[in-house]
Amino acid sequence: KVLGGKAYLLGYAPLEIYEMSENLPLLRSIAVKGSNGGDKKSDGKNRLGTFMGVMVPSLLGAYGVVIYERLSWFVGQAGMIEVLVMMIIAYIIVTLTVFSLSAMSTNGNMKGGGAYYIISRALGPEFGGSIGVVFFAANIVACTFFILGLTEALLFTFPQLPHSFWWNYLYGTVLLAILTAVCYIGAGFYAKISVLLLFAIWGSLLVGLGSFIFREPMVEQGYVGFNWNVFVDNLGSHYTDGEDFQTIFSLVFPFTTGLIAGSTMSGDLADPGKSIPRGTFAAIGITFVSYTVMVFMYGATCVALNEQGNGLLTNYYILQTVTVPSWIIAIGLFAAVMSSGLNAIIGGGRVLQALARDDLIPILRIFSTGSKKSDEPRRAIILLWACVQLMIFLGDLNLVGPYITMCFLLIFSFTNFACFLLSISGAPNFRPLYKYFSWHTALMGALASTGMMFFLAPLSAAISMIVVSGIFFYIHYRSPVTRWGDVSQALIFHQVRKYLLRLDDAKSHVKFWRPHFLLYVANPRSSIRVIDFVNSLKKGGLYVLGNVIEGDSTTEEALAEYEDRDGLWTKFISETHFKAFVNVVVSDSVKSGILNLMMLSGLGSMRPKTIILGFFQDEIPRDTRCENDYAPGVIEILAKFPNLRSRTHLTLPDYVDVIKQARSWGKSIVLTRNFENLDKSRIKINKLIVKKDDKRYVDVWFLQEDWVNTETCTWQLMLGHLTSRTTFWGKNTRLRVITTSSSPERVEVERQFLVEQLFKYRIDAEPMVLSS
Repeated sequence: KVLGGKAYLLGYAPLEIYEMSENLPLLRSIAVKGSNGGDKKSDGKNRLGTFMGVMVPSLLGAYGVVIYERLSWFVGQAGMIEVLVMMIIAYIIVTLTVFSLSAMSTNGNMKGGGAYYIISRALGPEFGGSIGVVFFAANIVACTFFILGLTEALLFTFPQLPHSFWWNYLYGTVLLAILTAVCYIGAGFYAKISVLLLFAIWGSLLVGLGSFIFREPMVEQGYVGFNWNVFVDNLGSHYTDGEDFQTIFSLVFPFTTGLIAGSTMSGDLADPGKSIPRGTFAAIGITFVSYTVMVFMYGATCVALNEQGNGLLTNYYILQTVTVPSWIIAIGLFAAVMSSGLNAIIGGGRVLQALARDDLIPILRIFSTGSKKSDEPRRAIILLWACVQLMIFLGDLNLVGPYITMCFLLIFSFTNFACFLLSISGAPNFRPLYKYFSWHTALMGALASTGMMFFLAPLSAAISMIVVSGIFFYIHYRSPVTRWGDVSQALIFHQVRKYLLRLDDAKSHVKFWRPHFLLYVANPRSSIRVIDFVNSLKKGGLYVLGNVIEGDSTTEEALAEYEDRDGLWTKFISETHFKAFVNVVVSDSVKSGILNLMMLSGLGSMRPKTIILGFFQDEIPRDTRCENDYAPGVIEILAKFPNLRSRTHLTLPDYVDVIKQARSWGKSIVLTRNFENLDKSRIKINKLIVKKDDKRYVDVWFLQEDWVNTETCTWQLMLGHLTSRTTFWGKNTRLRVITTSSSPERVEVERQFLVEQLFKYRIDAEPMVLSS
């Protein structure tokens, strides 16, 4: 079927819908093999399933350094109740975000970049690019966090190793190099070893849980076995100096950020729309149960601090201390931290590659290239490695954690905000397969994420917003035009339609009058100066440029010319920045075309009330495109319009009939003449050389009988007044109202009358009376 000049084929071959154009996003490519369609290996890229592509990365992202090195310390500081409250808050925010993420990932085909891709395609390049940079930075900080944790674990497990700042930096460098090498090889290899890492983590945690249940007490180390008094004591908090709910929560939250790691693998998934929701929610449930069990295990068996100075508050590695054999926990710890580091590196590389391919920030173009075989983001991985290498200098795990929290809360906030806007926009094309969400959940997720940012660190949250705003404006002014169809257009359309329906002519009042112009233009090559002048008169009103193509509207030639002409006008408006709409019509005569423009221009109550026509003349118009002080792009577009006419296409009787018909329809008429001679550069005042009495005027002329017709009088005065309100004319000219007197004796009387009229209508102008 032909829709808007584009062909779409619907058929059973087998049970597939083929989308042949992206201009009409009504159809979405759906195939029985997955939302990407086709053979899973046909494009040479990795095609991972739900378990390998989403669930495993999400689990590994959550099972990081926290569960082995910091969870026991959290229980000692905040107590079981507050830690569980922190976990519930964090998981609520993550779950709400996953609702939104799942909805948007099932609304059409999803490419690489995860949350960045979703936000950029929903909110536009400015928001998407800003969050893409923040997402990449978050992965840098997260990888640094994991490398520092891995270094701590290495030194605890092998205390005989040399220990100093530079030795620690060396260990971190070597560990980072190993993780980078694994990610450099590719996502397929990463997926294969990630399963081994996951089973190593689960095995070590099960052995540790068994040791806490069956091992004899180690009172001196702070482990007393299951004890009711210890359990009750650990329900409450034991905050030490410098620690409180905010500082602990900023360290608790990072382990939940890894739960969206699977979404960053969207470009490697066989069916992102199905895999992301299923895999992520499975990971949320498994990790929440795991962490809850570990919290109760620590709280019921270990004291916060004993007489020997040991316990949950001082021993980060109490899990390894109690477990038999202890090297099992060491293996699990290394596997957990390595997996989290791998997630951060490969996820950050994917985000940077997607950002570079969108060409929003020109300096990042070099990172758009992927490997030939499987499109791995190797250049992006190298950059991330270099950034983490510098960040390792921080050397403190607790110092890095809050920055991860801030970055990911920002990402969560924008992800939910994007889903909220898509939901309320009412766009018919937003019909995700995942139904367990609403605009309420998306709004709650956005508010919760933003609120938590300012609750934890108001200053850091404000700085984050400023940084994102800076990137936003940079991309807005420097990035190329994209055709992603961001949600802002849908929201604008929704609001404009709603308020247009509420705009009622019956309720309009002269106090709030605005001019609505329809300017007929035969060819902008000779009329750009009058187009520019009328643009300065509109003062927030409706401005429509009308153009007529003579011909038979039923022929293909006329339709082709219409499409070309309409496209040229659109480019012309874009280059000149005139705030006008364009109506191009095809008609068998210029007269009927102009009448059609007068009848059909506008929408609802926003219709042109004033028709502006050029003065009738038989002379051939002058091409002024090379005489204008406009940008080269404007001159280039003007040259693409048809050559100027060699004869008039509108006869004098037809011209008069157009004016008569406009008056019978209640339209005001303005006739323009000699605007091709208007040179703004000659009007502009040079304040360095101009004399005090050197004034330029915009003159409004009245005949005596004009004052009898109040409507005509006020209309003329308003046109002059609107001219004086614009920046150029108000700065370089003075409004002057001129009338005539029948005798010299009445000049002063007429002048006083003119002053009174100007005062009455509140028009700031110089009165002038000439004796006829």
